[in-house]
Amino acid sequence: MPISREVRSALPDWLDTEAANAFRARLVRSETEVADGQAGLTVDIEAGSLLLRRGDVRYRVVFEGEASAASLAPGRYQLLGYRVRKTDESGSDWFISTTGASGPELLLRAGTTHNLEVDPGLDVKLSGSRKGIGPVNLRLSVTGDDGRLLTLYREGKRVSAEALLIDGEGRELARSGLEYG
Repeated sequence: MPISREVRSALPDWLDTEAANAFRARLVRSETEVADGQAGLTVDIEAGSLLLRRGDVRYRVVFEGEASAASLAPGRYQLLGYRVRKTDESGSDWFISTTGASGPELLLRAGTTHNLEVDPGLDVKLSGSRKGIGPVNLRLSVTGDDGRLLTLYREGKRVSAEALLIDGEGRELARSGLEYG
């Protein structure tokens, strides 16, 4: 549905309201040490971010470089997603981002540090179905070990891939591209 001119012109004013703040994630940058009275959170990735929720408040926790621990208020957090960044030998940045259902709940206690293991491993799955003598439908998906859907990016663009089903004589029977979140 197209956005009307009136709605579009009102958007900058709305973004400055408290209502808009409810949709924004609060940014938390990692540090070398956890602040007094806070809970520490570390991850097993070199660079990336986590999206957490505590009650109605969302937090984007960024990890990069030597800073490996984030200071957060003690409490229960829900992992909503993560983004892992790696750089290949040619200098290209790759990202793996999760989408889909929420991840595990984290109980962070003051004065302790919780380590969250983020497995950036991939499972590529190809499935097919056919009703009667109709066409074959293929589905290609990428998930993490926890079953959450993943999106792959290289240099800021989604990575595309195709699956092709051919018969014994080389004729194309079905084709499918990656399905993202």
